[in-house]
Amino acid sequence: MYIILVGGGTLSYNLAKDLLLRSHEVLIVEKDRKREEELSRMLGDVVLRGDGCEATVLEMAGAARAHTLIATTRADKDNLTACQIAKSRFGSKRTIATINDPRNQSLFERLGVDVTISVTDIVLSNIEHRIPERSVVPLLEIEKSGAELVSLQIPPDTDIDGKRLDQIQLPDGAFITLVIDANGVARPPAPDLLLRPADNVIAYTREDDAETLKSILTGKTPSDSDD
Repeated sequence: MYIILVGGGTLSYNLAKDLLLRSHEVLIVEKDRKREEELSRMLGDVVLRGDGCEATVLEMAGAARAHTLIATTRADKDNLTACQIAKSRFGSKRTIATINDPRNQSLFERLGVDVTISVTDIVLSNIEHRIPERSVVPLLEIEKSGAELVSLQIPPDTDIDGKRLDQIQLPDGAFITLVIDANGVARPPAPDLLLRPADNVIAYTREDDAETLKSILTGKTPSDSDD
């Protein structure tokens, strides 16, 4: 699958690394020269310098054959513009945009953006995650799929401590998308990545499997108390 990422921030960088590991074709469009050069050094020849809000740049990026465009810049208007151009001019099958101001979410949806992700809501969810009784925090429901992104924290004194990701048997169809360590450093889900207590794990799972995923990653069964 060919996926275009508009904006070269940390989120796009980590998404690109994960998608490349999964053998997808990826291109990041970044207009800042220094950031484009930095990304090219880290990721190789998968970065195009240019403004993803311009149709000519998206044309050079091959938007006409892209299955999905994901816009993750810090400017909501830029994310909306990129998604609209991808849809209306190049016929992209799916557009995804991060939203920095939650008040813009309904506007994005009315104007045809397929999936919207509120950065503010994710931050609030991660704050909620610190509340003991909320051990599995839903971050995003995937429209019409029965799946969601969830966040959970690896507790101390668990069998998961020190295990590699490729040693952990997750529910069918579930996969880890990002691991954030106790220092706030985000790490892509490489097979040899070791999980440690206090790691915050972001995972994709079917809603019905969320509790099973929790039991695997925390050592607690669905019937256990979170006290």
